[in-house]
Amino acid sequence: MTVEQKKHQLARYRIKQAEESLEEAEFLLLGRKSPRSVINRAYYAMFYAVLALLVNIKDLMDLLEGISKKKDIWEV
Repeated sequence: MTVEQKKHQLARYRIKQAEESLEEAEFLLLGRKSPRSVINRAYYAMFYAVLALLVNIKDLMDLLEGISKKKDIWEV
């Protein structure tokens, strides 16, 4: 398995965790459970989603750095 495939697999896993946490939050909310528990699960849903984004952050930063070096794009 290549590094890119591993990154993709990890990102998909984190998205799955985010979806599951959001489903749990909804279940708790509909069941009129503790607001603190609902907020906790919603927080973790966002946390896992951000982790999925961060898997490829270095690639994104390299891309943005390459774009910013092309001054003609930014000149008015």
